[in-house]
Amino acid sequence: MMDYLRNKTHVVLFTLIGAFLGLIVFEWGANVTGITNRDGNLVGKIEEQEIDFRFFQAQIDNRLTEERNKNSNQELSIEQRETVVKDEWKKLIQQLVVQKEVDKRKFSVSDDRLVYEFENNPPDILKQQAVFQDSVTGQFDLAKFKQIVAGAGDNPQISNYLKGIEGIVRSNTPFQDIQSLVRASARVSHEEIMEEFAGQNKKAKVALISYVRVNLPAMEYEPTNEEMRAYYDSHLDDYNKKESREIEYVFFEEKPGDIDKNYALNDAKDVIRKLSEGYEFADLAKEYSEDTSNKDKGGDLGFFGKGRMVKPFEDAVFNAKPGDVVGPVETQFGYHVIKVESFREVDAKDGKGKDKEAKARHILIKVSTGPETIEVVDSQANTFARMVAEEGIDFTEAADSLKTKVSKFDNILEDTKFISGLGNSVPTVRFALKASSGQVTNKPIRFSTPNKKGWIVARLVKIVPEHVQDFEKVQSQVQNALIQANQMDRTKEVIDKVYARIQEGKSLVDAADTLKVDTVDVALLGSIPNVGKNLELNGKIHTLKVGDIIPPYELENRGYVIAQLVEEAKLDTTGIARRKDIISNRLKRVKESNTIVNWLEKLEENAQVVDNRDKFYPDYDLSSEDS
Repeated sequence: MMDYLRNKTHVVLFTLIGAFLGLIVFEWGANVTGITNRDGNLVGKIEEQEIDFRFFQAQIDNRLTEERNKNSNQELSIEQRETVVKDEWKKLIQQLVVQKEVDKRKFSVSDDRLVYEFENNPPDILKQQAVFQDSVTGQFDLAKFKQIVAGAGDNPQISNYLKGIEGIVRSNTPFQDIQSLVRASARVSHEEIMEEFAGQNKKAKVALISYVRVNLPAMEYEPTNEEMRAYYDSHLDDYNKKESREIEYVFFEEKPGDIDKNYALNDAKDVIRKLSEGYEFADLAKEYSEDTSNKDKGGDLGFFGKGRMVKPFEDAVFNAKPGDVVGPVETQFGYHVIKVESFREVDAKDGKGKDKEAKARHILIKVSTGPETIEVVDSQANTFARMVAEEGIDFTEAADSLKTKVSKFDNILEDTKFISGLGNSVPTVRFALKASSGQVTNKPIRFSTPNKKGWIVARLVKIVPEHVQDFEKVQSQVQNALIQANQMDRTKEVIDKVYARIQEGKSLVDAADTLKVDTVDVALLGSIPNVGKNLELNGKIHTLKVGDIIPPYELENRGYVIAQLVEEAKLDTTGIARRKDIISNRLKRVKESNTIVNWLEKLEENAQVVDNRDKFYPDYDLSSEDS
């Protein structure tokens, strides 16, 4: 649960400081819709609060609309919709457990406090109203607000509006108070600030000799079959493969058909007809074109030469005369109506002669999948599912009868998300992991990405038990492992010779021979040049005394490093006064966030929750949000 909360910190903060408007619908002890529920309509109960399906779905629909608006009205994938269901349930739990805590602590808002909040912390919904904003700056104008409030008694509409805002503020303020109370318990000590500052600014001067295997001189090394067999036998766990699944599936794609092409073609012809009636090309482009990159500019493409546009478009333009309207021209993007405005000659890129460029505008009418086509595809998918799941017809025979292709996908594991040839389809993977051998999806599985939509009907072909992969299958992996091990051994030989010379009394520079010695500053929490971030090595360096040496230290299969302390760590206090406030604020924000997360986690752990969402959303895997 803690990991989930930490991953959803934005949801937590939104709940605590931005979602209070939704909270005013709750009256403790009543259900969230204010109507009597039958158990069949209940998505669940949170702290004895009944959650009606219609209310919960309305919250989800609002959120889905927001998400679609963020994604240029693209249809959301099933994984995105599943995430919304999880998030909205999480928000409900958070809202209600905090509401219970507010009630328990008996927070209240006096009239004086209400006036203070209006004047010092007016809610966003108030500040966004133009009537309360400065006519020049567009900012909330407190004086203007007070003036309108003073005369609100003469205007019932404004009076009722302000009463509604008052209710929001009275509901909102206790949540701000309890949040402030929780946040106040997060304190940052002077020692913590200095420890953080020292971690970045207390630096030891170190001489380093690093040698990585990529710097080895070229050497041909080909492991023998005996060496590979011996390595394989001693590393069987490395080649163990967990239980996997194999499916076959048919994808019924919702893609434009002939009827959709005809609709788009007729729309393009309608544009040409309007042009013949005297409409301006630029105005029609702004209204009808689906090329968002230039429709607001009236479809203006500027000047372009040959090779810049797809060939059918290019041919139509460069075979026309200035002033011509050509089209509809079909390309992979749809149908284009093009107005050629002018031509010019420019110096050729190779400096030889002139190249011709055209200036044109266009209106793009895309070929989109229409409802008739979608209905046909959906009917095909359901017919196929019925044939194989209910009528027992062989999967391949049923596919052949509908002239559809059967695809296969194997090696499906617990963490698999993508289906080869399609993309992300968690529901299909989920079916494969739960099904028994030979089982078919009892209904088509919805598949939706921004570029591809349709239905999947799948059959589990077989379950492959956990096993150690055959040597022949992993031979190339074994070979690579042996080559890497050989390189590391050779690297170690070089660095060990350097270290041996150091033990004989030679200086680091003399012992390095042809290897380079770098003198660098190393902070406790910083990165080491040519090594990277290695907190273990940093810690070792900061425990050394001047002259002490760290023997060859392995850099995770990359190579080795030898380090010698040249100067003890010194704290660079330059800018400490300025940095202290920055560090303090950052640490405080982290502590406050963690404090709120921990507080909410504790409230949630003790909450009484009955979750019936699986009955209403059977296609979603809602178990992964559990602790």
